[in-house]
Amino acid sequence: MSGYQDSLLNELIVDNFAGGGGASIGIELAVGRPVDIAVNHDEDAIAMHKVNHPCTTHYQEDVFAIEPEKVTGGRPVGIAWFSPDCKHHSRAKGGVPVSKKIRGLSWVILKWALSHVAPRCIFMENVEEIQTWGPLKEIDGNTYPDPERKGETFNGFIAMLTNGISKSHPAFAEACEFLKITPDSEQGDRLANGLGYNVDYKVLKACDYGAPTIRKRFYLIARRDGQPIVWPAPTHGKGLKTYRTAAECIDWSIPCPSIFGRKKDLAVNTQRRIARGLDKFVLKNPRPFIMEMNYQNTAQDPEKPMTTQTTANHHYLITPEIVSISQTGSENRASSAKEPLRTICVKNEHCVTTPILTKFQQNSLGQQPEKPIDTVMAGATRFGAVMPYLTKYFSGEKQAGADINEPAPTVTGIDHSAVVESHLCVLRKNTDCKAMDEPLPTLTTSAGHFAQITTYIQKYDGSQNLKNWDKVRKLLNDYAGYSIAEDEILILEINGIRHFIADIGMRMLKAKELKLAQGFPIDYVIDIEPYIGKKYSEAKQVARLGNAVCPQVATALIRANLADLAYRKPLYTVKELNAAMCG
Repeated sequence: MSGYQDSLLNELIVDNFAGGGGASIGIELAVGRPVDIAVNHDEDAIAMHKVNHPCTTHYQEDVFAIEPEKVTGGRPVGIAWFSPDCKHHSRAKGGVPVSKKIRGLSWVILKWALSHVAPRCIFMENVEEIQTWGPLKEIDGNTYPDPERKGETFNGFIAMLTNGISKSHPAFAEACEFLKITPDSEQGDRLANGLGYNVDYKVLKACDYGAPTIRKRFYLIARRDGQPIVWPAPTHGKGLKTYRTAAECIDWSIPCPSIFGRKKDLAVNTQRRIARGLDKFVLKNPRPFIMEMNYQNTAQDPEKPMTTQTTANHHYLITPEIVSISQTGSENRASSAKEPLRTICVKNEHCVTTPILTKFQQNSLGQQPEKPIDTVMAGATRFGAVMPYLTKYFSGEKQAGADINEPAPTVTGIDHSAVVESHLCVLRKNTDCKAMDEPLPTLTTSAGHFAQITTYIQKYDGSQNLKNWDKVRKLLNDYAGYSIAEDEILILEINGIRHFIADIGMRMLKAKELKLAQGFPIDYVIDIEPYIGKKYSEAKQVARLGNAVCPQVATALIRANLADLAYRKPLYTVKELNAAMCG
């Protein structure tokens, strides 16, 4: 970015709550030049932002300590972006006491709007629960949102930004408190009369604009230049470009260790989620899945956009591995089948779990039933089964397979339809498995990745090396409603070769994978240790990503509303951005 030349005639671009730079890079890809000013109180956030935005002036400060006229030098501001801390509004907060200070961070928007460099266009991003922002009440020394006054403060905030509010309104008093202004002062009068912005807000999903995550967020646009507010039309979805998915973000070359034989057994709830995901996505459904350990989230299809990432990584990858096994058990080898992924948090909670399929009474090497593309781990040849067939089995009798694009056969109390696929699993508190809603293009690049699969129960004589099948069987029996006897094995016949689930592997997703899932450019730097000369852990990287705005949404909003500032063509990578600034 060293070639960039600023002009005093340019309107400034300011990113408050800049974090690791999601909004900043999104804005820059829209306008083809750097963000001018970035503000964040956190040293680690500023460190990552500096590495990726060297032409930006950085302020490691409390946002309320920043004086707009001073940091801008009186120059006009064209774009001001605000992404206040959302955790004390989010429903994930539950019944935990909340901080009035953190909930009130959004008042800083009014500070900028009151200043002599009031931005021409303001953008705000937050969780959709910001719309319920209301007064707090005290219970036993703790503060909680007052459910009877839900949305009262939010409505007052909008009123002061637009047409005005009564000075007797509680929100007016709170705004003056945070902004340190006297209600009867000139600034207080301006707030009460309204700051004259045209305001609109909407909840948008990042996957609709090209990010491989379903992250859903509240966006507000306020402008004072008389131009209309424009909500960009989705570019991905039904009838549009195919949704990007979790699968394309995962590095399938990273091994997935077994969930069995650990120093500490997995929690019962985690085992239950894995078993249910195995049942739903490996035995009954032709797609892999991701499991989130978050509030009420279920397993997700890896062939769809990833679920929302937060500051903690709760996503775990679960994928079937195919192992070949001879009649004597002397040729056992395992290779993981790689599949897609879902959404992100500030703490790394993404893991990969893989059911291992082993060839039953065969001498050849096992192959993955759901191998995506060449991103899959190198090694033995594998069977691709990205979109296998569903097959009914009753009392050991196999019946004709059915196209997975057709309605599935009737499901009874015991599994009778089965397919084998790799899957993703996000392990977060109180979360279960659920399917992802979008297909993964990288999983269907060639016909060679499809396999017909039939599933049935068969007796065995115990002479084969079944590895961890007995533990897998117990998982299915205990948590997925199966009743498989000790001398029975669940057979998955793939292209005429019989396999069984020999093991289940699981690993947490890496920060570099979550970066892609959050929509950051592939060449955006998150491991900044070589640049700053000190350790910058995975946890810090994930925290920055979980707090980040999905760049694609920021790009779409800026290009739709500020065509006069937009770069002449779309930009997608840091390399393309540098070329635009140097050109």
